[in-house]
Amino acid sequence: MTSMTGDHPPPAGWYPDPSPGADAPAGQQRYWDGSAWTEHTTTTPTAPAYQATAQQAPRDGLGLAAFVLGVIGLILAFIPLAFWIAGILGITGLILGFLGRGRAKRGEATNGTTALWGIILSALAVAISVFAAARLVADLSDEASVETGEVDVFDLEVGDCLLDSPPGGGEVIFTVETVPCSEPHSMEIYAAVRSVLPDLPMCVRCADLTRSARR
Repeated sequence: MTSMTGDHPPPAGWYPDPSPGADAPAGQQRYWDGSAWTEHTTTTPTAPAYQATAQQAPRDGLGLAAFVLGVIGLILAFIPLAFWIAGILGITGLILGFLGRGRAKRGEATNGTTALWGIILSALAVAISVFAAARLVADLSDEASVETGEVDVFDLEVGDCLLDSPPGGGEVIFTVETVPCSEPHSMEIYAAVRSVLPDLPMCVRCADLTRSARR
Protein backbone atom coordinates (compact mmCIF):
# COMPACT_ATOMS: atom_id res chain seq x y z
CA MET A 1 0.00 0.00 0.00
CA THR A 2 1.51 3.34 -1.04
CA SER A 3 2.30 5.72 1.77
CA MET A 4 1.08 9.34 1.60
CA THR A 5 3.31 10.47 4.46
CA GLY A 6 5.68 13.39 3.95
CA ASP A 7 6.23 16.92 5.05
CA HIS A 8 2.69 17.89 4.10
CA PRO A 9 0.39 14.86 4.04
CA PRO A 10 -3.00 15.42 2.41
CA PRO A 11 -6.01 15.95 4.63
CA ALA A 12 -8.29 13.12 5.60
CA GLY A 13 -10.73 12.00 2.90
CA TRP A 14 -11.47 9.52 0.19
CA TYR A 15 -8.76 8.92 -2.39
CA PRO A 16 -8.21 6.40 -5.18
CA ASP A 17 -7.17 3.09 -3.62
CA PRO A 18 -3.35 2.90 -4.08
CA SER A 19 -3.33 -0.91 -3.99
CA PRO A 20 -6.70 -2.37 -4.97
CA GLY A 21 -7.05 -6.09 -4.88
CA ALA A 22 -7.51 -8.27 -7.94
CA ASP A 23 -11.24 -8.48 -7.33
CA ALA A 24 -11.67 -4.78 -6.43
CA PRO A 25 -14.32 -2.98 -8.48
CA ALA A 26 -13.32 -0.25 -10.86
CA GLY A 27 -13.05 3.18 -9.28
CA GLN A 28 -12.58 1.86 -5.73
CA GLN A 29 -11.55 4.49 -3.18
CA ARG A 30 -9.95 4.12 0.24
CA TYR A 31 -10.23 6.45 3.18
CA TRP A 32 -7.15 8.35 4.30
CA ASP A 33 -7.41 9.50 7.91
CA GLY A 34 -4.77 12.15 7.52
CA SER A 35 -1.84 9.98 8.62
CA ALA A 36 -2.46 6.45 7.28
CA TRP A 37 -4.73 4.44 5.05
CA THR A 38 -7.67 2.71 6.69
CA GLU A 39 -9.55 -0.46 5.80
CA HIS A 40 -12.64 1.49 4.69
CA THR A 41 -13.28 1.43 0.96
CA THR A 42 -16.01 2.66 -1.32
CA THR A 43 -16.82 2.70 -5.00
CA THR A 44 -16.94 5.91 -7.05
CA PRO A 45 -20.27 6.24 -8.87
CA THR A 46 -19.77 5.69 -12.56
CA ALA A 47 -21.30 7.90 -15.21
CA PRO A 48 -24.47 6.51 -16.85
CA ALA A 49 -24.07 4.68 -20.11
CA TYR A 50 -26.52 7.04 -21.84
CA GLN A 51 -27.04 10.77 -21.78
CA ALA A 52 -30.33 11.69 -20.16
CA THR A 53 -32.41 13.95 -22.34
CA ALA A 54 -34.16 16.94 -20.84
CA GLN A 55 -37.93 16.57 -20.76
CA GLN A 56 -39.90 19.36 -22.40
CA ALA A 57 -42.65 20.96 -20.32
CA PRO A 58 -46.17 20.25 -21.66
CA ARG A 59 -47.60 23.00 -23.84
CA ASP A 60 -51.14 23.18 -22.46
CA GLY A 61 -51.81 26.85 -23.18
CA LEU A 62 -53.91 26.42 -26.33
CA GLY A 63 -56.30 23.89 -24.81
CA LEU A 64 -56.79 25.99 -21.69
CA ALA A 65 -57.36 29.16 -23.72
CA ALA A 66 -59.97 27.37 -25.86
CA PHE A 67 -61.85 26.24 -22.75
CA VAL A 68 -61.86 29.74 -21.23
CA LEU A 69 -63.00 31.37 -24.47
CA GLY A 70 -65.73 28.75 -24.86
CA VAL A 71 -67.11 29.42 -21.38
CA ILE A 72 -67.07 33.21 -21.80
CA GLY A 73 -68.55 32.99 -25.29
CA LEU A 74 -71.36 30.72 -24.12
CA ILE A 75 -72.28 33.15 -21.35
CA LEU A 76 -72.26 36.16 -23.67
CA ALA A 77 -74.39 34.33 -26.22
CA PHE A 78 -77.37 34.61 -23.87
CA ILE A 79 -76.91 38.35 -23.28
CA PRO A 80 -78.96 40.54 -25.66
CA LEU A 81 -76.89 42.29 -28.33
CA ALA A 82 -73.71 40.61 -27.08
CA PHE A 83 -74.07 37.65 -29.43
CA TRP A 84 -71.56 39.11 -31.89
CA ILE A 85 -68.86 39.09 -29.21
CA ALA A 86 -69.83 35.51 -28.36
CA GLY A 87 -69.46 34.56 -32.02
CA ILE A 88 -65.95 36.02 -32.24
CA LEU A 89 -64.86 34.31 -29.02
CA GLY A 90 -66.46 31.05 -30.13
CA ILE A 91 -64.66 31.01 -33.48
CA THR A 92 -61.36 31.83 -31.79
CA GLY A 93 -61.98 29.11 -29.21
CA LEU A 94 -62.68 26.57 -31.95
CA ILE A 95 -59.38 27.34 -33.67
CA LEU A 96 -57.37 27.16 -30.45
CA GLY A 97 -59.22 24.02 -29.36
CA PHE A 98 -58.34 22.11 -32.51
CA LEU A 99 -54.73 23.27 -32.27
CA GLY A 100 -54.64 22.16 -28.63
CA ARG A 101 -56.06 18.74 -29.52
CA GLY A 102 -53.39 18.41 -32.16
CA ARG A 103 -50.69 19.10 -29.60
CA ALA A 104 -52.19 16.54 -27.23
CA LYS A 105 -52.25 13.88 -29.95
CA ARG A 106 -48.59 14.56 -30.73
CA GLY A 107 -47.69 14.26 -27.05
CA GLU A 108 -46.76 17.93 -26.73
CA ALA A 109 -49.64 18.68 -24.33
CA THR A 110 -51.41 16.80 -21.57
CA ASN A 111 -54.82 18.53 -21.56
CA GLY A 112 -56.49 16.95 -24.55
CA THR A 113 -59.79 16.64 -22.65
CA THR A 114 -59.74 20.34 -21.74
CA ALA A 115 -59.15 21.23 -25.37
CA LEU A 116 -62.06 19.00 -26.39
CA TRP A 117 -64.40 20.75 -23.96
CA GLY A 118 -63.16 24.05 -25.32
CA ILE A 119 -64.18 22.93 -28.81
CA ILE A 120 -67.65 21.86 -27.61
CA LEU A 121 -68.35 25.05 -25.64
CA SER A 122 -67.02 27.26 -28.42
CA ALA A 123 -69.21 25.48 -30.98
CA LEU A 124 -72.27 26.04 -28.78
CA ALA A 125 -71.39 29.73 -28.41
CA VAL A 126 -71.12 30.10 -32.19
CA ALA A 127 -74.40 28.25 -32.81
CA ILE A 128 -76.35 30.34 -30.29
CA SER A 129 -74.85 33.59 -31.58
CA VAL A 130 -75.81 32.69 -35.14
CA PHE A 131 -79.36 31.91 -34.01
CA ALA A 132 -79.57 35.23 -32.14
CA ALA A 133 -78.29 37.12 -35.17
CA ALA A 134 -80.86 35.42 -37.39
CA ARG A 135 -83.65 36.34 -34.98
CA LEU A 136 -82.52 39.97 -34.94
CA VAL A 137 -82.39 40.13 -38.74
CA ALA A 138 -85.86 38.58 -38.96
CA ASP A 139 -87.29 41.07 -36.48
CA LEU A 140 -85.76 43.99 -38.33
CA SER A 141 -87.07 42.63 -41.63
CA ASP A 142 -90.59 42.29 -40.26
CA GLU A 143 -90.51 45.84 -38.97
CA ALA A 144 -89.05 47.19 -42.20
CA SER A 145 -91.63 45.32 -44.30
CA VAL A 146 -94.34 47.72 -43.09
CA GLU A 147 -93.75 50.74 -45.30
CA THR A 148 -95.60 53.99 -45.52
CA GLY A 149 -98.18 53.96 -48.30
CA GLU A 150 -101.74 53.34 -49.36
CA VAL A 151 -102.99 49.84 -48.48
CA ASP A 152 -106.28 48.25 -49.44
CA VAL A 153 -108.49 47.87 -46.39
CA PHE A 154 -108.95 44.18 -47.18
CA ASP A 155 -105.16 43.69 -47.06
CA LEU A 156 -104.80 45.02 -43.54
CA GLU A 157 -103.39 42.58 -40.99
CA VAL A 158 -103.18 42.47 -37.25
CA GLY A 159 -100.28 44.65 -36.17
CA ASP A 160 -100.59 47.21 -38.98
CA CYS A 161 -100.56 50.83 -37.89
CA LEU A 162 -102.54 53.66 -39.52
CA LEU A 163 -101.20 57.14 -39.88
CA ASP A 164 -104.62 58.84 -39.56
CA SER A 165 -107.99 57.72 -38.28
CA PRO A 166 -110.54 56.85 -41.00
CA PRO A 167 -113.11 59.62 -41.63
CA GLY A 168 -116.45 59.33 -39.86
CA GLY A 169 -119.99 60.03 -41.05
CA GLY A 170 -120.48 56.70 -42.77
CA GLU A 171 -118.05 57.49 -45.59
CA VAL A 172 -116.92 54.42 -47.47
CA ILE A 173 -113.16 54.06 -47.84
CA PHE A 174 -111.16 51.44 -49.69
CA THR A 175 -107.57 52.39 -48.87
CA VAL A 176 -105.78 53.64 -45.79
CA GLU A 177 -102.29 54.94 -45.20
CA THR A 178 -100.09 52.69 -43.06
CA VAL A 179 -96.82 53.49 -41.32
CA PRO A 180 -94.31 51.44 -39.31
CA CYS A 181 -95.53 51.08 -35.77
CA SER A 182 -92.24 52.50 -34.54
CA GLU A 183 -93.27 55.85 -36.02
CA PRO A 184 -96.07 58.14 -34.75
CA HIS A 185 -99.50 56.75 -35.69
CA SER A 186 -103.12 57.19 -34.65
CA MET A 187 -104.58 53.67 -34.92
CA GLU A 188 -103.37 50.08 -34.77
CA ILE A 189 -105.07 46.90 -35.97
CA TYR A 190 -105.47 44.58 -33.01
CA ALA A 191 -107.98 41.99 -34.27
CA ALA A 192 -109.50 40.54 -37.45
CA VAL A 193 -113.00 38.98 -37.39
CA ARG A 194 -115.35 37.47 -39.95
CA SER A 195 -118.04 39.75 -41.35
CA VAL A 196 -121.69 38.80 -41.57
CA LEU A 197 -121.91 40.55 -44.93
CA PRO A 198 -121.18 38.32 -47.92
CA ASP A 199 -119.22 41.04 -49.71
CA LEU A 200 -117.01 41.70 -46.71
CA PRO A 201 -115.41 38.39 -45.72
CA MET A 202 -113.24 40.01 -43.09
CA CYS A 203 -113.32 43.23 -41.14
CA VAL A 204 -110.82 44.70 -38.75
CA ARG A 205 -111.04 46.28 -35.35
CA CYS A 206 -108.75 49.19 -34.57
CA ALA A 207 -107.50 50.73 -31.40
CA ASP A 208 -108.06 54.47 -31.78
CA LEU A 209 -104.87 55.86 -30.29
CA THR A 210 -105.94 59.43 -31.01
CA ARG A 211 -109.10 59.11 -28.99
CA SER A 212 -107.29 57.48 -26.07
CA ALA A 213 -104.60 60.14 -26.22
CA ARG A 214 -107.19 62.89 -25.89
CA ARG A 215 -108.32 61.38 -22.63
